[in-house]
Amino acid sequence: MATVTLTGDKEIRKALKELPDRTRVRVLVKANGVIMRKALRIAKKLVPVKHGLLKASLGVKTFKDGKSKHGGGAVATAIGPRKGFRAVLKTNAGVTRKSRKGREKVADPRKYAHLVEFGTQRTAARPFLRPALQAIEGDIDGEYAALVFAGIEAEWDKIKALG
Repeated sequence: MATVTLTGDKEIRKALKELPDRTRVRVLVKANGVIMRKALRIAKKLVPVKHGLLKASLGVKTFKDGKSKHGGGAVATAIGPRKGFRAVLKTNAGVTRKSRKGREKVADPRKYAHLVEFGTQRTAARPFLRPALQAIEGDIDGEYAALVFAGIEAEWDKIKALG
């Protein structure tokens, strides 16, 4: 999976430190998700389509760590092929393709996405994740900060409403 590390300004870090860990994680998950879904839409447009399995398998995954060296609440978000998108390969006549051992041949995008992205000795690279991340790089700084501040304000409003 391709990843981007998002680091914030001093104001963002200061505002996030004032929030409880669970609330901080909730704000970061939402902001990371919005930004990375933009990259996902671009990647789905760029991915080469042979039988559409790789394109269909692309998704966003968020990893949360309640304890980190930065005071807890670290969040990372990645895009790439997801589990559960396997397909049995068939010939043009509709007959299931078999391996040398007699098993059905299965295509799993998690097994070949990196080969499409970076290429092999015999095939040229056809990148789709790296260009998608590069396309959103300009949006990350300003829009991410705005999303985080909006999330912080919404969470503080919830805290104040509770008493």
